[in-house]
Amino acid sequence: MKKNSRTSVAIHSVLHLSMMDRPVTSEELGQCQNTNPVMIRRILGDLKKAEIVDSEKGHGGGWILLKSPKAITFQDIFMALNDSLLPSPIELDEGENCLIMKEICSTMDEFLDEAEILLAKKLSKITIQSLINQIPKTN
Repeated sequence: MKKNSRTSVAIHSVLHLSMMDRPVTSEELGQCQNTNPVMIRRILGDLKKAEIVDSEKGHGGGWILLKSPKAITFQDIFMALNDSLLPSPIELDEGENCLIMKEICSTMDEFLDEAEILLAKKLSKITIQSLINQIPKTN
């Protein structure tokens, strides 16, 4: 996964929110990820719609988690962002009659359908808390 993909930024942001005991601004999250705060706000806006995070306005406001890190899975984040690690299916051009290309598309569609099921199953087992538990503690 690319460092600045929407998904990696979302997971990174949720990890920060879960490890800090206060609301965190988009600017703070952007600084720690070397990412524009506008990008953070857009991504967290999608997570807000999925009821994973919320924002508090005013002085001392910022982003907060609505769920426990144990209750947030990678699959929740992927679904909230409508994101996928899989390549897009091959699309035939309108009126394409090539039997070879039709077979390639059919085979790839079947493969991607099966891969998506396996990926969703695996991602639903990875929680934010499990990732926190793997981060070395610093003094």
